[in-house]
Amino acid sequence: MRDELAREGLRIQAAELIWRPTVLFPITDKTAAEKAITFIEKLENLDDVSKVWVNFDISDDILSTL
Repeated sequence: MRDELAREGLRIQAAELIWRPTVLFPITDKTAAEKAITFIEKLENLDDVSKVWVNFDISDDILSTL
């Protein structure tokens, strides 16, 4: 895709592959959401980890209370 866009004369600033889940797991409990967010933050803080993808979905209502 990047090469095709460049051939069309568009300037590409960044391009990368991402992992997108096909099935999302909804988290509807505030306590479980807090645990999941804390776990992801701990993973992201590890020196050997460069990116973290998840397959859970936390509603905006719950996220706004965290």
